[in-house]
Amino acid sequence: MQTETMVYTHDAVFFCNTLTCSAPYISNKPRNHDSLAFVTDGTLGYEKQGETVPIKKGQVAYIAKGSIDKSSAYGCAAVSYIAVNFNFDGHTASSNHNLPFGTVCSGRNAYQYEKLFQKAVNEYSLGLPGSRMICGGILCQIIGLLYNDLAFDNSNYKTANQIAIALDYLNRNYSRSDLKISELAEITGVSEKHFRRLFFDIYKKKPHEFLRDFRLNKAEVLILNTSKSISDIAFQCGFSDVYSFSHCFKHAIVSKRTMGFHQRITERLGLYRKIRGSVRCILKEH
Repeated sequence: MQTETMVYTHDAVFFCNTLTCSAPYISNKPRNHDSLAFVTDGTLGYEKQGETVPIKKGQVAYIAKGSIDKSSAYGCAAVSYIAVNFNFDGHTASSNHNLPFGTVCSGRNAYQYEKLFQKAVNEYSLGLPGSRMICGGILCQIIGLLYNDLAFDNSNYKTANQIAIALDYLNRNYSRSDLKISELAEITGVSEKHFRRLFFDIYKKKPHEFLRDFRLNKAEVLILNTSKSISDIAFQCGFSDVYSFSHCFKHAIVSKRTMGFHQRITERLGLYRKIRGSVRCILKEH
């Protein structure tokens, strides 16, 4: 992710303190500065475009310049937070040079953020000639962490979106016995090796195992709720023949038993006996 180059003056930070809010705070004019806030206790409710955004303990909030403030304690008697108000070099409320963060811009690394925010408060309260410059350096660290978190979130979103595309394709094509994992990788735009790793990272299951279980779940629904023959169900669910279906179903029963899914075992054994009986009938017919 590419970041903008932003210049901070030695006095970029002009306010830094711990605040407690109980009564609603409303400002009728746009703010002329940016703010970052770390909630230390309770939940802060910030109204944005007519909707209240809850900012919970341990989360960092970004309030952009040009915003009209309306905030209050949310679902609690009072909320405490550390606020850092700052301005970029030469930018005003009308410059539209906001940071690329949402209102709630991070919920990770709470301990690390709290240390930095508290460090900024302590330094600012000293009021020494270099205090505001030091606070500006701490602010840069906080914003740097937020950029890293944003990149991480975007990466996770991209991965989840890629897998969602693959699952949609799988859902529309699972009945094809020739469906290959390489097809799923191709439509997501990554190599098959990379796709397998991404898939396992999310589902803790290999793609072919997921496809097998997906087909078995579809088959189970049909067995329980229709009068279709086992061979028809097997083909409809993407199994090349009833024998491979029977083998996969038996394997699934054993796997579930070892994982402790006892409440479904009796029912599944009954289904397996039905499948086995149907297989025997098919063998006799041929």
